[in-house]
Amino acid sequence: MIVVDTVLGLLEAFFVGSVYLGLHRKVIARIQRRPGPPIIQEFLHTLKFLMKEAYAPITAAGFLYWLVPVFNVIVWSSAVTISAVLEGNLLPFFALYAAYKVLSHGAGVSAGSTYTKIGGVRHAIMPAGELALACSLVSAYFITGHADVAGILAWERAHGPLIEHAPFSALAFFTLLWIDAPYSPLDPSKGYDIVEGYLTEYPGFLRGLMCTAEALKFYCELWIFQAVFLGVSDPATHLLVMGALTILLAVLCAITPILTPYQAVGVHVLVASLMFLDALIR
Repeated sequence: MIVVDTVLGLLEAFFVGSVYLGLHRKVIARIQRRPGPPIIQEFLHTLKFLMKEAYAPITAAGFLYWLVPVFNVIVWSSAVTISAVLEGNLLPFFALYAAYKVLSHGAGVSAGSTYTKIGGVRHAIMPAGELALACSLVSAYFITGHADVAGILAWERAHGPLIEHAPFSALAFFTLLWIDAPYSPLDPSKGYDIVEGYLTEYPGFLRGLMCTAEALKFYCELWIFQAVFLGVSDPATHLLVMGALTILLAVLCAITPILTPYQAVGVHVLVASLMFLDALIR
């Protein structure tokens, strides 16, 4: 039964994550007065790439180049299974997120392109995202006494949403969502000046795997935020809240100017500092 639930949960995460990525793109297009693609376009793109032939640039570092997309899917499949499907401990999620950052750096340096290398290096110098993630999860543990999603949800049913008790921790995790959202001004690792950053040289089936991982990641991060900080446990409400968060993120990405790597890190550190001050005051 657990295996069936896991498979169904991963399929749901992939489809919902893909559709919400399409919604994100659609909202940005509307704000920019463009019609934009259909909301299911990201889902269709991923399926198209998964059916295409995979090949590597002549400059790619062979074995590593091929392994990165596979491990990226494994990382986010594990994150969705542990946090969303099983409602388990959140500490593995932090470890898996750190592994994702390492894999993104590996994707950049293994492709052999100047653009991908710059993207990989930029991704590696953005440690404040992990800082905000770690601090927000630790704060949730100290307040609720639970490190697992199920325990935090039970605590919230008795005491109210965690965002009321730790607003800056919620802000820190929301900043992480903003960092990882497509076209984010806080993530220069995939800036317009370097095409698509560390994803530039991934074509065909390998690109499909990377798109699959992105859909799983987007779903997983949205799910954890609304479960841990908003106390949502009903499946239908889950989807509505994640949709609302997607629209909010799209608006923020559309109206905020693109920041330099150092400016982006400064925003991350500022949010983490506010959270520390809030914890000291409390």
